[in-house]
Parts: sequence; structure tokens; C-alpha cells
Amino acid sequence: MSNEAHKVIATATDRANLAKLAELQPLIEREARMIATIRRIHFDASIKQGFTPDQALALCVKPSLT
Repeated sequence: MSNEAHKVIATATDRANLAKLAELQPLIEREARMIATIRRIHFDASIKQGFTPDQALALCVKPSLT
């Protein structure tokens, strides 16, 4: 296959990948909002349990118990 053919295929692949990302953008944005909400819930719960804001933030870095 010629170098020109490789360039055409690479361009088509890049365009297809960008189109797929554009299609997924609303889902990615919704997921980011959900993750932020969950992080805020963990932070607020830590504050309610008596942790300082700095401690609560540190706990939110790794919210699992393992």
C-alpha cells in the first residue's frame, strides 16, 4: 500500500474517532457531573462526622475503605 493510501486511511480513522468522541460528549459530561456529585456527598458526610475540611478533602482522594 502506498504512503498516500496510508495517509488517507489515517485521516479517515482520525475523523471517525473524533465523530465518536463528539457523539459521546453528552454521556461524558453527565458522568463527570455524577462523579462530582458523589465526591461532594463524601466530602459533606466527612464534615458531618467531625472531620475538618482539609481532612475531608484528603479522605475524598481515596473514598474506598480498602
